[in-house]
Amino acid sequence: MNPSSQIVYNLTGIKVENYLLATANNYIRNRYGGFDFGEPLPTSLQMDLLEVPANRTLSKVWYNPEGHHTMPAYLNSLNNFILRTSLPAGKDPQNYAISVSSHPYPGEVQEEDAIVQGLVHILVAVCALTGYSIMTASFAIYEVQEHHSGSKTLQHISGIGEPFYWAINFFYDMALYMVPVALSIATIAAFQLPAFTDRQNLAAVSLLLVMFG
Repeated sequence: MNPSSQIVYNLTGIKVENYLLATANNYIRNRYGGFDFGEPLPTSLQMDLLEVPANRTLSKVWYNPEGHHTMPAYLNSLNNFILRTSLPAGKDPQNYAISVSSHPYPGEVQEEDAIVQGLVHILVAVCALTGYSIMTASFAIYEVQEHHSGSKTLQHISGIGEPFYWAINFFYDMALYMVPVALSIATIAAFQLPAFTDRQNLAAVSLLLVMFG
């Protein structure tokens, strides 16, 4: 059995609540729980079908709620401790254990976090829209140059019809346009931006980018 990497502090004779408050800043994300044994049994818990023994004490589990799994983990550790100390003589405690599976509910997103996240998504969308607007507008430069230089007229004289001319330009520009579109979709898929990937939005975003061209 591998030894545990957890560090256990003995707080016997120290008021636990005061100690936790005084040392909270020293153990940020580094202290997630503990156990308290031998506490007097409160009157509200002295209820049983039989008379409660005078020497019965209270065992308490401390846990840090910032760790989503701490409460079931430390409570299960206490249950395993009780189980193994209650085994008959001759039984190997290593062969007996209680396992637990924890699936904590992450809770609702804070309103401030939701607003910031929404603004970030809007900023990403505006940046992408600005970039694509500039890129698609730049495709018209070549057609304008051909018109002013007379190159377009020479092509018509040589036998290239108007529909064929515009079809070739469209497919050429579309081929160039698909390169940044593919890179954008790959980036969105790689980083899993929620505004563009949640609820199967990636397919709709991909179609929107293609149709934008």
